[in-house]
This record gives sequence, structure tokens and C-alpha cells, in this order.
Amino acid sequence: MKLQPRDYRDPEALITEVAERVTLRAGDVYLVLVAHPSTEQRVDKVVLLDLDAEQEDCEDTREELHRVMQTLPVPDVVPPTHGVMTVVVRPGRTVISAAEAAWLRGWRYANHGRSCYDTDLILVTEHGWTDLMTDWGGALPAMAAP
Repeated sequence: MKLQPRDYRDPEALITEVAERVTLRAGDVYLVLVAHPSTEQRVDKVVLLDLDAEQEDCEDTREELHRVMQTLPVPDVVPPTHGVMTVVVRPGRTVISAAEAAWLRGWRYANHGRSCYDTDLILVTEHGWTDLMTDWGGALPAMAAP
């Protein structure tokens, strides 16, 4: 299968690198700026968001995503050279819930105007992780113990 520029070459390597940079605690949400997701997949920046992972209102997620996107060093080029992976950390099963749906709806309406791919989300729980776009997943890394 040929990867598209917006696809991540190796979601497992990506979440492993994120876990090496930050502690994946319950309630955290990170935006991960990734250069050339389908080829180089270089993590340029990891930003902790100000909202708790378990959101129900996409208005709040939309506002937070828009705000943080304005601070990221995204090159203004077409086609985009960067992607932004959302990492949601919460307890429970590694299946999509209303919280992840609120983050995905928030992206739909964030209108950040930046030249990057922004629709992927990795969920991390005490049971491991899953990339909701590819269904890739594994037992490690997992959410940090309280």
C-alpha cells in the first residue's frame, strides 16, 4: 500500500517517541507536530493542551485546537510538509469514545488556516494505544500509572 503524504509511516514509532519525550498521564492531550509524516516522520514539537482529555463539547476542543495551532511553527507551503497528531490519554478501553469524537469534531471546525494535515488521533490508555485512523495499536507505550 502506497502511503499518501498525510499518512504516518509508523504510528508505533511515533507514539513511542512521544512517550520518551513526555509522561503520558490520564487526562492529558498533546498535539505532535510531525515533519514529512509518510517518509521522514520527524517529531518537531510536542505541546500539552490546556483541556482535559475527556471532553463532550466540540466547541471547547475547537477553540483550544485553533489557539494552539496558531503557535506551532508550521511552514506555509503547499502541499503541506507537516502533520499534527493528536494524542489523547485517558483510562479505559482503547476504543473511540465520546471524548475522542469531541476532539475529532473540534478539528473539523477549528479553522486554523495552517498548511498541515490534522485529522489523526492516537488514544493511549492503561491497556496500550491505538491509532484511530489505521487501527494500529499495541500494549506499549501505555498510560503512566497514577
